Formats: sequence, C-alpha cells, structure tokens
Amino acid sequence: MENYNDEKIVVAAIYNNQSEAIIAKGLLQANGIVCFLKDELINQIFSPFSPAFGGIKLCVLEHDIEAATSLLNNPTEATEE
Repeated sequence: MENYNDEKIVVAAIYNNQSEAIIAKGLLQANGIVCFLKDELINQIFSPFSPAFGGIKLCVLEHDIEAATSLLNNPTEATEE
C-alpha cells in the first residue's frame, strides 16, 4: 500500500448528480488515478439541495490533476488494458 501523507489533495471536478460522479470516479480509477468522492453522502441525503452544499467533489492527488482533468474532458482517450 502506497503512502500519500505528503500529497496535497485537490478537486478535479464537481457534480450535482451522484451517478455522473461515480462514473467519473470509475474512469479515473480504471486509468490508475487515485481518487475519492467528497460530500457524496450529504448530497445523496439532501439531493434536491445538492448545489447548496457545493455538489459532489471528485478529489485527486495534486500530481494527478492534469491527467485527471484530461481524462474527464476527453474520456475516449482513456487507456485500454
């Protein structure tokens, strides 16, 4: 297991729709990018008010932000394994 204690975490994207957030997370993970969803549960419980809570944040390690943004903007460029 890798240690990421010294890594800064940044927000790669924000979603108001939980399904879109989960798909985006899966895309990044399938391409080897460590990520997680922040505020997923609060937005799930209070979904009509999701924008008021700032949406669901897709977070990545700072050194992966460029690759993550590129994948999210162009999902057809994802690597095939």
